[in-house]
Amino acid sequence: MAHSAERPATAAEIVEAADIVDVVSEYVPLKRAGKDFKAPCPFHSETQPSFYVIPSKRMFYCHGCKAAGNAIQFVQRLLGIPFHEAARRVAQRYGLRYVGRGEPPGQVSVREKLCRVNAFAARFFAQVLSEAPEAAVARDYVARRGISSASVQAFGLGFAPADWHRLRDAAKKRFSEEELVAAGLLVPRETGAAYDRFRGRLMFPITNLEGEVVAFGARAIGDEEPKYLNSPESAVFAKGKTLYGLAQAREAIRRSGVAVVVEGYTDVIAAHQAGRANVLATLGTSLTADHVRALSRLAQRVIVAYDADSAGKGAVLRSTESLENSGLPVEVAVLPAGEDPDSLLRERGPSAFDAVVAEAVPLVHFAIDHIVASRASEGVAGRERAAEEIADLLAAIRKPVARSGYIAYAASRLAGSDPGRVASLERALGEQLRLSERKRLRAHSGAAQGESSRTVARPVDPRRDRGFVVESVSQGATAELRPAVVQAERVLLRSALADRGHAERIFRELPPDRFLRPVSREIARELQRAWASGAAVAGAEILSALSAAAAEEFGEVVLPGSIHEAEGLPLQQLDLVRDHWEEQRFRELRERVARIPPEEQRTSDDVREFMELVRRRHAGPRGRFSPADGG
Repeated sequence: MAHSAERPATAAEIVEAADIVDVVSEYVPLKRAGKDFKAPCPFHSETQPSFYVIPSKRMFYCHGCKAAGNAIQFVQRLLGIPFHEAARRVAQRYGLRYVGRGEPPGQVSVREKLCRVNAFAARFFAQVLSEAPEAAVARDYVARRGISSASVQAFGLGFAPADWHRLRDAAKKRFSEEELVAAGLLVPRETGAAYDRFRGRLMFPITNLEGEVVAFGARAIGDEEPKYLNSPESAVFAKGKTLYGLAQAREAIRRSGVAVVVEGYTDVIAAHQAGRANVLATLGTSLTADHVRALSRLAQRVIVAYDADSAGKGAVLRSTESLENSGLPVEVAVLPAGEDPDSLLRERGPSAFDAVVAEAVPLVHFAIDHIVASRASEGVAGRERAAEEIADLLAAIRKPVARSGYIAYAASRLAGSDPGRVASLERALGEQLRLSERKRLRAHSGAAQGESSRTVARPVDPRRDRGFVVESVSQGATAELRPAVVQAERVLLRSALADRGHAERIFRELPPDRFLRPVSREIARELQRAWASGAAVAGAEILSALSAAAAEEFGEVVLPGSIHEAEGLPLQQLDLVRDHWEEQRFRELRERVARIPPEEQRTSDDVREFMELVRRRHAGPRGRFSPADGG
């Protein structure tokens, strides 16, 4: 936790102050190699060291996987944490406090204030559980559940007194009532003082990846309702993005490559006590795509281990589309009926839990099995309906290769005891999938009509002063960028960082404001400004000038690629981004032109620009527009 005595510093100042050898050697054993240091790369498997730390350049570089960056980026990548969190960690080693854009050097951020309030509350609750006579009922409960004293310490368990103002009174000398309310620890009244939210409950601190307390889960000891009560969402806590036990499970997940997600706090603790430290839990919600994206920094697979009759199992089924498209393989393991991980581990031992996890199946297979089973009693009509439901599910999956495998699996499940029907069922499912895709496309187009309307301008009789008539069609206000376009922008930015000549050519033909994503535009503007100053461009200086979102993009995607020697100007990527921008600009101008009265069109700059784009659209030197595209 940062303290007020620490000197505020930007990312560039932190990189300048940090000894990268010192930072890296905390995690990786380094051996001297001349002026530099080397080790096996922590980011990919290898037998011969190809990972180098270069003190003179304050950077690391791997000749194998091409990972590269500074001290902050090393910690960010190794621990799988956001840029600002890595910057704060490195800063603390050197008596500094990271200050990003928008945080004045003399002030403590809202995020840091809330974490301080929560840390105080966690210590207060822990002391009550440990010492207070009134917490005897909670200590008895902890003992009955088999939670060891070591686990109580490791997970920071505590007890909230039944009094309505005990925490408020203990905290009032250090924190304002407004801060305690913002952290979700007090409930405000319209009249009178706020009161403690948590009373007479066993407290489970919820931490972020760094171990900072961001919220609490509170369990009733008796028959009170609700059984579990969580902190409300705040500036540091969102249930759909936070996982219980992540800080404690982080290293085990990184070593094993597997994260096992369960439903309860005590399930997590029981698993860790049994030596299964890669287990963590959702917070009263189903697993979300945001959860999976957070885990993707640490794991290669996510296994959801839910009770057989759990509501969470149904929620996972409903989330199949978003989870499957989240970028990390998700599998499902179902526990025996009547068991949860805690009871399974205590009554049958770790090997029984391991066996359940080992039988996990891919999420889409699990969903297909559920669909087939739910229609099994309906005969031929049920199989037809199951095929339709499976096709609707697969139509939402973005990976064509994966979809073909899922079709084969679904056909085998629908065929049942008649394997001779598999081939014909595959063909039928393929046709049904095409119908489902068209249905989704029509539904998407219909939804877009409610979002915005565009006008299509088309030239009419040239004798009528090049006037325009318009017809109304529909299109969503913003379209999601294709991955190829996003990647093209990243390649261009890497090239612009690596080579001055490339930067000048790129920004001459594609000014920063014509990059399509806000983070790309921000990085491009800083790169153009830096090269225009006449000095060599330093990645750390660029980082310090960026917003948090742009800094993460720059640190994760752009800077690591800039250390390679320039491999030529990426003209194909330049054309792709420029064409995409021109297409968006064409549509924007078409809407504007349609609203301009005919008598004003001769003098309109929008009309002139639009007609130039029309000309290039039909006869451009790169032939990048299709005449059939509606211009």
